[in-house]
Amino acid sequence: MKIYVLIAILAQALCAQWVMFSDGVDTYLYNDQSGDVYVRYKKGGKNYEDAFIKMPAGIVPKVESRAESKRESIADKTTESSKKQNLEAIQKSQELLRQSIDSSSLLE
Repeated sequence: MKIYVLIAILAQALCAQWVMFSDGVDTYLYNDQSGDVYVRYKKGGKNYEDAFIKMPAGIVPKVESRAESKRESIADKTTESSKKQNLEAIQKSQELLRQSIDSSSLLE
């Protein structure tokens, strides 16, 4: 019984260093201890036929650079639209303030 528990603890310690995650397009395996990253290579068949290929250290996939440029363009668009929305909100609040001042002066 003690041997089974020891084997289970050892197996857990060996497997605990690996983390699997996905970015929606590719699946990755990451080793917590060594920092190695493996990318799933699709062979065109079933999922179990795919292989994991080790990524060289220091290389960033080109897909991420496209995603970053899209994020930057979206951020620029949102900043411009948010500035416009803020300006419109300020103008509306000033108009409402003027109307309330005008209506209060009529009541007196």
